[in-house]
Amino acid sequence: RDEYKALETYYQEHSILTTTGSVFIPYRYIVPLNIVFNRSLQNLSSYYTDIGLIWLCVFVVIGFGLLYAILSYDRKYKHLLFLSFGTVIGWIIWWAIGGGILWYGLGLVIWSTLTVTALLQEWAPKKESSIEFKTIYGLLVGFLAIFLAIQAFMNGMRIASQAGEGPFEQYKSNVGEKQEFGDKLELKNTISYKFTAKDIFNMQFGQYQPFLEAVKNRTADQGVLIAGTYLQYFLNNQKNLRLDGMLTRLWEELSDFNSCRSYQRLKNEKLKYLIIDPNIGTVGRAGEGNESLFYRFFARLTSDEQHIETHGTISMLVKMAQEGYLKLIFTNNIGAKYAFTLSDEELTSVFGSHSAEDLLLIRAKMAVARFFSEDQDLISKIYALFGQRLPTQKGLGDLANTLQKQVDEEKLYQIFLQMAEGQLTSASSLTQDERIVVSQYYGLIKMLSDKTTAEQGQNVLFNLFQKSLAGSSQIISLELR
Repeated sequence: RDEYKALETYYQEHSILTTTGSVFIPYRYIVPLNIVFNRSLQNLSSYYTDIGLIWLCVFVVIGFGLLYAILSYDRKYKHLLFLSFGTVIGWIIWWAIGGGILWYGLGLVIWSTLTVTALLQEWAPKKESSIEFKTIYGLLVGFLAIFLAIQAFMNGMRIASQAGEGPFEQYKSNVGEKQEFGDKLELKNTISYKFTAKDIFNMQFGQYQPFLEAVKNRTADQGVLIAGTYLQYFLNNQKNLRLDGMLTRLWEELSDFNSCRSYQRLKNEKLKYLIIDPNIGTVGRAGEGNESLFYRFFARLTSDEQHIETHGTISMLVKMAQEGYLKLIFTNNIGAKYAFTLSDEELTSVFGSHSAEDLLLIRAKMAVARFFSEDQDLISKIYALFGQRLPTQKGLGDLANTLQKQVDEEKLYQIFLQMAEGQLTSASSLTQDERIVVSQYYGLIKMLSDKTTAEQGQNVLFNLFQKSLAGSSQIISLELR
């Protein structure tokens, strides 16, 4: 049955299906169109819009350049043939190996730039060029200018719509001064003259920091598989990185649905760490025709979504974690944290008794709960776990994770107890991140304990929970044992 389902999934991913009044086109065939018609595939930048457009133009120029050099070949155009042919072969190798080697990619960028420059210089209108050639060349340049103007307008709309939230809002509110916690955990304003690279990184990619700390001393044979994040640009060690944007390669390694054999294959591939942005599942969950992407990403479920028909990547990773092959390094998604770390007893205390397979499905849904937001029972029970753990040492760790930080729970909980008893003399030994976490934890517990502010505290708690579960900057980092 599993082989049949896998074959059916492959067929769906590679076939255009037409029904009465509808045409379903697989995502793999419409990715280039997103460059043109989508303002941005990412909330905080226009990376896919602008860079994608530029690369699409570059590939077209290189392709035509290779054809031009072949058809008009003589000694005069020998350099064009060499450059364009070498660049095309270089990109074919890049796509064949799946990318991920930063220096090789940088070399391709430089090589492509040289090729396009040489081609445009050759094609530039000469004095002896015909009127027809000059007209066509002018139309091409004019069309490109109009297209880039449209892109600039759309990016302006995107930035305007985001100016009041996220990093945009943080940049604006921190110009001139910023707030920090002093040695006695009092808030103080300090003058800020500029944003450093570290400030900007923490604002926009703070969720990466715990993983970067965990792997800063990794060796070349401890490979990292990266799916849907920009993490590869921030790793000190650039060796043995595997980019797997839609989890295609990882799914292939897990597709016999056997944890032991899957683990051995990953070890043989010299993979040690897996880091995933669960939001990549949005493409498969968003509309009809792309369901096969979600089957591969998550799992194929029965029509009522209460049972697993065929495992996908997320369900297999949860299964492997439960069987001791994987462990969680860090996640800012509280549902994913519970899915990968809580025991069956802790889960059944809230979710009730279930078969092992159904409990595995619950874990998988918890890991990517944003895709099951209509299942109010699931969401409410994850929130119940969050609330139950909050007064404990583990609850402090949960809060830190929702704030995109990894801390020593035991150390900070002792500081919290001293604060609660009014015995804290100094917090000079704590970092700013630790001061932020323990101060917010203390303030939240105090708010929830006071009847006059309890409702406000519940609202704060739920907002933290909701942002963690459904935020756009999520990360799940795992390590093979």
